[in-house]
Amino acid sequence: MQTYSYTGSFGYVVPLWILTGVLLLVMDAGSFRVKSMAREAKTSKVLGWINISVGAVLLVLRWII
Repeated sequence: MQTYSYTGSFGYVVPLWILTGVLLLVMDAGSFRVKSMAREAKTSKVLGWINISVGAVLLVLRWII
């Protein structure tokens, strides 16, 4: 009987993607908006949503695979 044991860092990577996305949306985008830096605020919003999306996709793929 063969057993598979995976001890990688996948369990840490997914929450980090989601957490960094939330932090980008909350902290960076908010601080740029207060400082009237529209381009930087938009960029941090886009990157934040990309991070959250990547984390969510990885989480779903982990359930499927």
